[in-house]
Amino acid sequence: MPYDRSVFVTRTAVEGVCFDFATSAADFIADWLFTPKPVAKASVKVTQADTSKLRLVETRKKTNSEADLVDEQLFTTNVDLEEHKLGAEVNPRDVRDADIPSMLSEARKAKLVTEHLLRQRENLAATLATTVGNYPADLTSAIATADRWDQPAGDPEANMVTANLALIARCGRMANALAIDVSTYLKLRTSPSFRTRTQYTNAGPISDEAMKAYFRVEYLVVGRAQYDSTVEGATRSIGGFWSTNAIFFVYNPSAALEDVSYGHMYLMNTPFWSKTTVDEKRNGPAGSMKRVEVGTEYKLGPGYVVASGDADFAAGYLFRTVL
Repeated sequence: MPYDRSVFVTRTAVEGVCFDFATSAADFIADWLFTPKPVAKASVKVTQADTSKLRLVETRKKTNSEADLVDEQLFTTNVDLEEHKLGAEVNPRDVRDADIPSMLSEARKAKLVTEHLLRQRENLAATLATTVGNYPADLTSAIATADRWDQPAGDPEANMVTANLALIARCGRMANALAIDVSTYLKLRTSPSFRTRTQYTNAGPISDEAMKAYFRVEYLVVGRAQYDSTVEGATRSIGGFWSTNAIFFVYNPSAALEDVSYGHMYLMNTPFWSKTTVDEKRNGPAGSMKRVEVGTEYKLGPGYVVASGDADFAAGYLFRTVL
């Protein structure tokens, strides 16, 4: 997972459980598109650079002449982290009478709460990443029905070239990663039209390696997390977060704040805090009720923008309705 364990710390065993669970929760992909960046305080000033460093500068100079100076146009962005927290209760009587008490322990409740925090974070990430208005006009497009990737007339390879040319013009880099929903992933793997394009001749579905080779990316990021969009008690309506979108993006796992990447997750270097309280007003034969709370502070945002005051993603290309 995209966490650098050496730059994040935990202070208690429960916080360690939460962090280890978050790093192993492979269904969630928010931390792939929004690379975790450790910060020490809730308000930080992030320095970024424009493309001035890509300019071609004359280097031929005689010994008796001065070298020309190169410049890098830097600008700063203020980032304010947002607080997120949830809690769960531990009933000591249920723990006492359970066949497997660990299923109702504080650590188990902390993992449950952490999963809910990750699910909301995935929702926030998907909303940001799939909103058309968060991209420059040249870095997003909808694919017409007849040209979608599972249709005979579709041309995903040409779409990939379009994305890379647009990204080079914006940030000087091609995409090295592709993010899609698990429903898109499964349909592409078994689509006769897509299999024909990749010249897949075996009986089984297309492999991940074949798909990465076709799209010329190093990383294939598949969002497998699901959520129920109905209220409790109603008929379940379970689906993914990323719909039929596909995002070609620049993935950079570095923890440095100024690196060019699709998105940044500014996250406290103590990524989770936890607190267990005893409610002495609510007692029973096995003891008092406990409340386990887990919280985190982070802010999701573009990892690269073209200028100060701009908030558009400039290191990723959003294709809508790819299927």
